[in-house]
Amino acid sequence: MRIKFSLALISLALVLPTADSDAQCLIGVFHDAAGQESVYWPFLNVPFDFYVVIRDEAAIEGVAYRLEFPAGMFVIAAQFSPDGDGFLFQTPNGDIIGFGECILGFGGQPILVAHYTALFVDPGSIPGAIRLLPNVDENPLSIVYATCGEQVVACENVIDLYIDFGGAVQSRSFGAVKSLY
Repeated sequence: MRIKFSLALISLALVLPTADSDAQCLIGVFHDAAGQESVYWPFLNVPFDFYVVIRDEAAIEGVAYRLEFPAGMFVIAAQFSPDGDGFLFQTPNGDIIGFGECILGFGGQPILVAHYTALFVDPGSIPGAIRLLPNVDENPLSIVYATCGEQVVACENVIDLYIDFGGAVQSRSFGAVKSLY
């Protein structure tokens, strides 16, 4: 009886998928803080928000990455960490965001790394993407995060925010909005 039970457990273990160290990690640029919307249609000359969000079961205290923007897009404001009190350490090849505390991504809940406000001033650069890339000063191959146990872990699952005007290339003006009333 014990042998049959042990064989059943072994065969079950062979069928179940195995998890890599970063298999649970997902990091991306999203239009919402919950990390769900990966496509956005902005208006010219109207500020919009985007977020860097990570999902992992670990307790995280920092993330290193580099953002690449389409031409004609400018970041006009930024806050770091879930409560906005994080630290930004800029390196020649990217940013290191320190939370100043350990944040647990329990149950795959999103952890807000950064909140940016940006502006598009040139429709010629669209469609495009806000891309999340490795900070090569920290790791040339992968985006990395630091756990509260002082381990540096690579996060290979990356999502970029795709930008397209979808035909709405005109910018909004106060006069156009005022004429609606």
